[in-house]
Amino acid sequence: MALVHREPRKKYNSNVESAPDIALYLVTTGPAKNIWAMSTMSKRELVELVPVFDTEAYVVDLLENLKDKSYQAALVSLTKLSSLVKERNVLFILNPNIKIQDGQICFKEGPNWNLPLDRLSILLSVDRDRCEKNKV
Repeated sequence: MALVHREPRKKYNSNVESAPDIALYLVTTGPAKNIWAMSTMSKRELVELVPVFDTEAYVVDLLENLKDKSYQAALVSLTKLSSLVKERNVLFILNPNIKIQDGQICFKEGPNWNLPLDRLSILLSVDRDRCEKNKV
């Protein structure tokens, strides 16, 4: 019996994986560096809200205000983020408006709230294109 070499099938996934790699910053916690998320109800489903930041300054400022060494910043690409949350029901908050009260993180709801991964990708791509046009 001869082995036949087959070409791997092309995967046709969402635009997230075909989008250019965009760097994002997350808040992680603990020695395992788990992604920090809040659990909430949205449309009668339990979802995780994950804050993401498109610049390092936002996440560094947050961590300095928290003054808790169990939180760290993690740099992750958009495509890697999609694989990290693949099996989870996750919505994102891009550059959330944050206030620290008594060592607790409080978020003020805004326009970049409850973003599914595909909308996050589109929003980041549009912002990136706008920045590149302003440089020219």
